[in-house]
Amino acid sequence: YTAVGDCEPLLSKHFTTVYPQGFVRCEGTLLPAGYTKYAEEILNMEIRCDDVWVCSFPKTGTTWTQEMVWCIANDLDFEGAKVQHGVRFPFFDLEFLVD
Repeated sequence: YTAVGDCEPLLSKHFTTVYPQGFVRCEGTLLPAGYTKYAEEILNMEIRCDDVWVCSFPKTGTTWTQEMVWCIANDLDFEGAKVQHGVRFPFFDLEFLVD
């Protein structure tokens, strides 16, 4: 991990209340500093050939997309879709985003 650098003042000004621990730069990407606690686990997690990833920016319809993907991947199992969203579609980076 490297220091955030020249964008640190801007990040501190606008995101201190959301991410009070600051940020780190990992392979060119800015991440909340809490990432460092989970990095090893994330980097070594088992990836299966049938995993489906939904990657999006905040507030761009992620939950809606996850619901559609889950239903398509599970043959429109509407009963199964009643199971809590987080159980059916884990949000693996949530821990370091809110830590």
